[in-house]
Amino acid sequence: MRAAWKVTTPEKGEKRLERLAHFLERDYESAARSLRQGMAEMFTLQRLKLLPSLYKCLATTNLIESPHSGVARRTVSEKSGHRDLWALATILRRKAETEIPHEKVA
Repeated sequence: MRAAWKVTTPEKGEKRLERLAHFLERDYESAARSLRQGMAEMFTLQRLKLLPSLYKCLATTNLIESPHSGVARRTVSEKSGHRDLWALATILRRKAETEIPHEKVA
């Protein structure tokens, strides 16, 4: 699975995970099914084409699993992507505008 996140595109990552699911299918059918079910969401950050600093900050669950140490480490360090959060808001806003048609509210 680690190899799937090291590739340059979400499509290549999904291809690697599909090979893993195919391998698991014979002995661990439910694991293969679970992997396939969540595969599209696994590459959401890559599809958004975030700045590297934001990607590095958001691509880990460490901040969720240990909030105190994660927050302390990221707020003290200059490596944090907090200064680029405006870019995430802009990217998500543009994506929402292109995917969700605007309707007039009566």
